[in-house]
Amino acid sequence: MPTEQPRSSAPPPVTPPALSSPPWPAPTSPPLTPPAPAPPPWPAPEQPTTSSMDSPTWWVPPAGPPPTAPGWPGGPGGPVSPGGPGDPTAPAGPPPRRARSRRPTVLAAVSGATVLALALVTTLAVVLTKDADGNDDADGGTGPAVATAPHGQATAPVSPSAGAPTRTITIGFQGPLSGDNQPLGDNAVGGVKTAIEEANARGNLPFTLRLATSDDLGHPDTAPLAANALAANPDVLAVVGPMFSGATQASEPLYSGAGLLSVSPSASSPILTTQGFSTFYRVVPTDAAQGPAAAAYVARVLRPGKVYSLDDGLDYSVGLGRGFELALLSSDISFVHDRIDPAGDFSAEAGKIMAANPDLVFYAGYYPELALLAKALQDKGYTGKLMSGDGSLDPAYISLAGAAAEGTLLTCGCLLPSGDPNAKSFVTSYQKVNGTGPGTYSAEAYDATNAIIKVLSGLGADATRASVAAAFARVDLQGITRHLAFQPGGEVVDGRIFIYQARSGNLTMVDSAS
Repeated sequence: MPTEQPRSSAPPPVTPPALSSPPWPAPTSPPLTPPAPAPPPWPAPEQPTTSSMDSPTWWVPPAGPPPTAPGWPGGPGGPVSPGGPGDPTAPAGPPPRRARSRRPTVLAAVSGATVLALALVTTLAVVLTKDADGNDDADGGTGPAVATAPHGQATAPVSPSAGAPTRTITIGFQGPLSGDNQPLGDNAVGGVKTAIEEANARGNLPFTLRLATSDDLGHPDTAPLAANALAANPDVLAVVGPMFSGATQASEPLYSGAGLLSVSPSASSPILTTQGFSTFYRVVPTDAAQGPAAAAYVARVLRPGKVYSLDDGLDYSVGLGRGFELALLSSDISFVHDRIDPAGDFSAEAGKIMAANPDLVFYAGYYPELALLAKALQDKGYTGKLMSGDGSLDPAYISLAGAAAEGTLLTCGCLLPSGDPNAKSFVTSYQKVNGTGPGTYSAEAYDATNAIIKVLSGLGADATRASVAAAFARVDLQGITRHLAFQPGGEVVDGRIFIYQARSGNLTMVDSAS
């Protein structure tokens, strides 16, 4: 939406009910402005450290009727929890291998020569894309008919037909296109390419679409340079991305300042829609929705007596875990909270879990570490349930964990199209364009791009950044993942969470919750 039409102010915060003897220390990070509510009962995000909870203490539901299900103070429209997801006072993010961290980063001032050098590196990174065969393709070449358009350099439009309109409109993509997180970036940019290819092939647009990509490694340190490469390109009228919450937090001030619409297919930190970013939207529910939905499924279907809730100290993990735990407070389920260094000893953690004897382990982290935990628990003889969130929903988890992955439950606001019969045509089209099947967030990126294309189609060849951002607030589209319509702050209205299970080497949808 345009900067001249500011969004409405956030609704008042929701205050969780008072709890007796919480089993975790209060955070120490100072609150942001405006003041946050009373400190929540969990540790603030920090650089991963070995858990100090050598003897975790169970939280046991108090006698009497359960409390009303509390909301999370860092959720949509609410104030920021000190040290929680998106808190810029939190410690600096982890090294690149942990680029999935959602922690915002404040960039230090650097010399003009350094900025110029980094900008040139970023521009070169934008030029390099992968074709369907995995080859570097600097100019669109013979790969999927989607051209890359770095700032200041024009490229051929996507599959122009005879007599095609002379104007070319560029849709940008920002995400991890190299490094440890590249698979997720490849999944998403494949969805964007598919939507653009289909739209150009229809031949009914008064312009031709092309794609410009910008690699941010999924990390907040490199995200501003990647965002600037797109914001500085006047041909870019909208962006799909960023993908990770930390990268999004670091990029959105640039996009809002440029009046450039950005639609994330995956960033789920609740803090993002409370920062006043005037052109930011996302097509997935937040972690504040995912955690309670996971707890609702646990209480309704699994009904364990004891739950062991584990996070890794990173923003995403802490946010997801706290939402899950707060929702458990309204049930009759006891739980213990613990924290582990994602580079630490998972065998030792499995020993602590076995000593606690839970019926369910909920790990609010990412699939590489979940695989280590699953194998360690199997080695210790654990027979209970194992559950995690969208950070672990990837076929690579099954590959890494092997037989230990069997039966693991995973939640996500995202749709895995390979398991949805209603997405067959998308799967076919995606394979045709990209030479491989879609993965996690491919469908969300495809839906986000189609929503942008619908807005552009309505505006015609005279579309501008301001008109695109203003019109997107009113978009109404049935996507393949969910119905796309948005609240004033940029949250998608349809907040369903999907439940998947690892079965015989595949991820199968088994339920949904909200």
